Amino acid sequence: PMRVFVTSTAFTPNFGSVLKADDICQITAAGQLLGGTWRAWISSSTNSVAGRFLHYPGPYVVLDGGFLAADWTEFAGPSSEIASYIERDETGSVLPLNTAFWTGSFEDGTVVTGSTCLDWTSTSNAYSAAAGTTDYMVYWSYWYDAYCNGAQQLMCVQQAGSLPQARRVFVTSQSYAGNFASTGGIATADGLCQ
Repeated sequence: PMRVFVTSTAFTPNFGSVLKADDICQITAAGQLLGGTWRAWISSSTNSVAGRFLHYPGPYVVLDGGFLAADWTEFAGPSSEIASYIERDETGSVLPLNTAFWTGSFEDGTVVTGSTCLDWTSTSNAYSAAAGTTDYMVYWSYWYDAYCNGAQQLMCVQQAGSLPQARRVFVTSQSYAGNFASTGGIATADGLCQ
């Protein structure tokens, strides 16, 4: 399953880009030895969650194993109603009620136009960004618009590309002379296995 957590630390929204937010999630996950590749549930005007996340065909869970959705379509699909609260931080601890996190995104991962703190570059109260909350299962990604002069957490989602690749091992049915050095070495042997 793909794991999901909300950071225990709040951040001002001027981290610079969705990629910088991804870095925060990756560093936070690495600090707890969670392994894998992590991205922030953050959209900008040019880079939405729906467009940059891998759409995993299996379950999404919070860090304690609590079930959120059967697959990407259920997690970020048209209804986007998840099965439980996203209330765990990177340590697995339960966050306080109504902990908010920056998203700039609707529940389906598309950008909330004009609601991204100027694409994550502003801390001015003249601008706002869509924010989600740990205590909703329907409006979990776009609960309200938060002014950019505050600090909020980030929601981090493990990416399917971070799963270990399955490897296959086999023995050929044909025998070969063991001296590949004279015919190209390891590259020749690799070619026989292709």
